[in-house]
This record gives sequence, C-alpha cells and structure tokens, in this order.
Amino acid sequence: MQHLWQALIAEFFGTFTLVFVGCVAVIIAGQTGGFSAALAFGLALIVAIYTWAVYSGGHFNPAISLGAAVAGKMNWIDMLLYWVVQILGGIVAAAVIVYFFGTTGGVGATVGSFTQGPTTNLLKAVLLEALLTMFLVGVFLFISVKPMYAMIAGFVIATALIAGVFVGGPYTGGSLNPARSLGPALFAKTMGTYWVYVVGPLLGALAAALIYRGFMSIGSCVKPMEIPTQSMSEKASRSIVNSVHSVGNDMASSMPVVFGQSAC
Repeated sequence: MQHLWQALIAEFFGTFTLVFVGCVAVIIAGQTGGFSAALAFGLALIVAIYTWAVYSGGHFNPAISLGAAVAGKMNWIDMLLYWVVQILGGIVAAAVIVYFFGTTGGVGATVGSFTQGPTTNLLKAVLLEALLTMFLVGVFLFISVKPMYAMIAGFVIATALIAGVFVGGPYTGGSLNPARSLGPALFAKTMGTYWVYVVGPLLGALAAALIYRGFMSIGSCVKPMEIPTQSMSEKASRSIVNSVHSVGNDMASSMPVVFGQSAC
C-alpha cells in the first residue's frame, strides 16, 4: 500500500511537471508550439522520469498507463488510479499557468489546423494523434523489455515525445496525452474538441500494446549484443557489456512497475 501511494504521488508530480513546463513553452512559442515547445516537453519528461520513475514507472500519461495494462505490465485497478492522479496533475498545472499567465495565451491548449479553422478535419486529428501515440507507447513498452535499458530509457522515451509533438503540433497541437490536454482545455474553453485527445491517444496506446504482445508472443526477443570491436580483446568487450548490463539491472530493480517484467 505504501508503494502504491508513492507511485500515485510520483505520477501526480511527474504529470504536473510535464504539463506545466510544456504548456508554458507552447504559450511562449505560440499555439502550434514548434520545435522549442516540443523540446520543452521532452526535457520536462526527462526530468520527470529520472526523478519519479523509480517510484511509479514514469508514465505521466493515461495512454501509456493503458498500454502498460494491456501489455500486462500493470494491473487495471492501478491503471485507473494512475489515470485519476495524472488528470489531477494536469488540471492543477493548468490552474497554476492561468494564475501566472492568464488565459489570453490559450493556456497551452492543444489546437491545430485539423481541430479548428477552415481545414478542420476531426477524423484526421484522431488518426494522427493515434499514430503518434502508438509510436510513443511502443517505444515505452519495448524499451522496458531489457533492464539494461533503464539507464537510457528516459532519453529514448523523451526523444519519441519530442518527435511526436513536433510532427503533430501544427495539425493537432501534438498532445499524445489526455492528461496534458484536459487542464488547458478546461481553462481555455476548448472542451468541444477535447474528445479527440482522448480517443486518439487511447486508440494509439491500444494498438501499440497489441503489437507489443503479438511481437513478444512469437519469441522474437533478442539478447543484448556484445560490443563489436577490433581494438579490444573479446574478454574486455564482454566485461564492458556485462558491466553495463549489471548497472542497468541495479537501476531497473527499483522500477517494479515498468522494468524487470520482460515478456521474454
């Protein structure tokens, strides 16, 4: 029970960090955000993961939690509790943004050409959010297969988020996260299209989890490759790889929600 409370608190503060930093960057950069906003989301995610993932697994996103549950990496009750604190974290972050910056900048709400204006196409918006979220959740699930990846997981997952936000920004705002979009939508009064940022990301997460389970079911897990080198002896090469793997295992052992639960 104590671990669950720690996990929920970690998810709240991690989601708060992600939404606050990212949405302020969107306000500064303009509604579509651009690369600077995408980078801000990625940096915020790196900080959140390496600060809080040791307690919760570092989801900070209902779509990732759904993907983890469908993939068998967490139970459904915990997933629902994660959803609650993630959404609360996003709403509180948006409220703090409104306190400091008001609502004139749009509170960093997720909007784009597919969700407003003369080129509105909500079906395209849903599909794009689903596709980008599928990539993000897929990276999250596959990076957790091998414990040795725990050292670099935050950077890899954040890179996937940066790419997704940057690509989706002009068209949907690049949410990939229902908790990221809800708070700003409430205060910016854009709730009419919020369903896009629920349906799209959750469909993408479901697809990623099913792909993950299907891939793992065919026994395609690959053992970590040894470092190929001509300047080192085979013994030295193996020593380096084994050392990295050992450090990764040590780090992963403190991440029970995500790492160390390989399907292999």
